[in-house]
Amino acid sequence: MPICSICGKPVPKLRVDLDFTSLHRELRSESGPTSVRPDKVNTILENLQQDLKDVESAGRDIEEHQSCILGYTTQFRCLLSPVRKVPEEILQHIFDVCCDMNHFVASNSPPSNESFLRSNPAMALSSVCTRWRETALAMPSIWARISFQCRRKIDGHDGSNYLQLLPEFLNRSLRQPMIIDLALYALPIIRGYLHPVLVQLMNHRDRWQSLRFFSSHIYFESLFRSDETPQFPLLENLEIVDERQIPRPFINAAPRLKTLKMPLFYAFPAKQPPFSQVLHMEVTLERDHVFASLGGMPNLVSLVTKEYWRTHPLPNTSCLTLPSLYSLTVHQDNRMVLPDLDLSPLSVFPFFTLPSLKALHLEPAEQFIPSPGFWTNFNPFIAFVQRSSFPLTTLSLNNLALPDSNLVRVLYLVPTLQNLTVVDIDLEYDFSPITEQFIESLHASRNSLLHPQADPIVPRLRSLKLDTNAGEKFRDDLVVDMVCSRWIPSRISSVGSAPPAANPSAPYVDCLREFTMKFRNRQDPGAVYEPLEIVEQSGMMAVVLWMG
Repeated sequence: MPICSICGKPVPKLRVDLDFTSLHRELRSESGPTSVRPDKVNTILENLQQDLKDVESAGRDIEEHQSCILGYTTQFRCLLSPVRKVPEEILQHIFDVCCDMNHFVASNSPPSNESFLRSNPAMALSSVCTRWRETALAMPSIWARISFQCRRKIDGHDGSNYLQLLPEFLNRSLRQPMIIDLALYALPIIRGYLHPVLVQLMNHRDRWQSLRFFSSHIYFESLFRSDETPQFPLLENLEIVDERQIPRPFINAAPRLKTLKMPLFYAFPAKQPPFSQVLHMEVTLERDHVFASLGGMPNLVSLVTKEYWRTHPLPNTSCLTLPSLYSLTVHQDNRMVLPDLDLSPLSVFPFFTLPSLKALHLEPAEQFIPSPGFWTNFNPFIAFVQRSSFPLTTLSLNNLALPDSNLVRVLYLVPTLQNLTVVDIDLEYDFSPITEQFIESLHASRNSLLHPQADPIVPRLRSLKLDTNAGEKFRDDLVVDMVCSRWIPSRISSVGSAPPAANPSAPYVDCLREFTMKFRNRQDPGAVYEPLEIVEQSGMMAVVLWMG
């Protein structure tokens, strides 16, 4: 009687040889849709079940061998695992999402294996099986995303072992453009020299496509030799986190730079603007000479900035027209408006004219705390809207304390608006613009207290999203009536064709395609929104959400 190589027990002749070595080799190698053979696998699983019955009926003390068969069956069943059937292009997409960054952290001691694999997803995924390794090695981009952190002073030498691992990442990334994140919370110096991992990354700066840099201990230009003029030929995205850092090394050294993010925009010679090719900028405005520097960026199409000037502009600061800008995001901050107007922070709105603006987002900055009362910058904002007379199509108001009448006033001035989003979840209800009167004013054919005119406001509206803390007393019937009044399918036309003839009695508005209403402070309102289900079945995307 043969002997089991696993448990050492004598066993009767079985249908399936319990070859764990071959099984493990197959589990680690063959996979993918073409390698799955369900008929063969199911046949072997049936034979294993029959072998188990034969062993049980043998009447001998071979419980250990039963465990061998059960263990082999469990592992063999993994050959039918759905993940082994994932097509290659889907697996590559999953890898791309998982490997957003590989983290190298300077340390006096080596990291644990678990910590290393968690912080380096490209290495972790390539260690699972042969197929995953081949897939990972065929994707140089996931090896080219590297973060280097120096959180504390290194004594004598870096014990993290990353010095030996980084070349492997660089080799596997081939010549793929690199995404680099440098966070130097401590001085990256070992025995008087720059950290060797940082040196290796700096030597590949000709491959940098994106760079995020933070350091409160060393200036970026100090990372290079004094006789060196660094060039960044592939750099497209640059983010400088610490406001003490000046982007001097990148002036005339990054010809492809498209996105620039920095706390402050320092003044540069107006005759030779250094970043004229930039398309997107995130910056806090400071004084008029920096403000004028924006005028030297004729290609700027998107700007993100704070609501107030960081420092008081000079009295002769003029209004700047940016004819190419089509997207503006303004972050609210908690700067206090003082009784002494000479000391009060000034809004940025009086200093801009944006005739081509199409998207406007007003939202709170990080750590913004709403204070009781309405928004104090409405008057300069409405003057900005009137002065610019832009063809706005998208407006987003996130936790902006605004009377409903002022919101309606803004909407009157932007008849081209197609997408409107209003959020009030962090506001007291008394300071929210989402009121019953506001909902009534959006009705396509009915006048209201805030809308006495016959013509509807925002006639081109196609998407409306409201996110509110409104309570149980909110009149849901007004919402339903308003949405239904703007559902006019005959006004929807396919691309390149004229719209079908509409009902002459229908209001002159576009058909509302999308409506979303989120109640953060209400339970199920019941059947009042059932009419919107009928509208949704007809083609509109209508979503109403509430607590629970």
